[in-house]
Amino acid sequence: MVNNIFQIDWIFVDTIIIILLILLLVGVKIFKSTHRWRSSFSNITLDTFFVSYVQKFVGNKFVLTKKIALTRDSSLKEKCNKNPLILILRTHYRRKFVRILTEGLGSNGFNIVLTKIKIKHYQNSIKFENIVIRELKSIISTLINWYKEKGLILNQNYILLSHSGSSFSYKAILNDIKNEGMILINPKINLKNLKHFIKVYDNKLTDDHLYTIFSKNSTFVLPNKNLKFLQTNISSQKLTGLKILTLEKAKKSFKYYETIVLGMIIDIIKNKLLKLIH
Repeated sequence: MVNNIFQIDWIFVDTIIIILLILLLVGVKIFKSTHRWRSSFSNITLDTFFVSYVQKFVGNKFVLTKKIALTRDSSLKEKCNKNPLILILRTHYRRKFVRILTEGLGSNGFNIVLTKIKIKHYQNSIKFENIVIRELKSIISTLINWYKEKGLILNQNYILLSHSGSSFSYKAILNDIKNEGMILINPKINLKNLKHFIKVYDNKLTDDHLYTIFSKNSTFVLPNKNLKFLQTNISSQKLTGLKILTLEKAKKSFKYYETIVLGMIIDIIKNKLLKLIH
């Protein structure tokens, strides 16, 4: 009778062990998906020049900035001075992805200005939208002039690379005489943002200067809702000419696809955008 009391139910124990192993495997999969990144390029010839007291420096009300830095390859100074500046705007927290893009573009002979921005929520009116775009253009102009005065850049023309969830008037930037093109990485797409694309394609002079890069998925196997929304509205909004590049197996973080995205960006810049001005 005593033996019956202390008899172990091995089927129950085995079931618990199997469940724990499954949870461990799922946990490792989630950790790899959210934390493991490829290493940076570690190019020792890259130099970085920071701007101190950022918000006081630009002094805007709706567009806040911080962590502004210029990266350039000291061994490619002549090439950097010839090429247009690459201005990267980011709001996402995925710093390693943007860092890899920065180092990769810098190693290919571009001056890179990276700035983290935050566009405050504002009333959905033309007045406030105009203020936001005016402040954004002021930031771009101020940064370019500041680095020019410091002797760190010569070519003041720029290409805007945006990895941001914030919305702004793409047409207003593309119409800037110093702008040579724009590349949007996983931009947020809704009815409001869709209007920004429509305004660009109302102006045939700038539609060849706008490119978008999307991941096919959002998280795990969930589809990228921004890409899906854009594709659904392409025909009805007459956006069939919009340049959309999609990575079929990538998620929104672009983890493990960083170098592929970098290659796509370099191809767009060298073989499309720069050829438009020659």
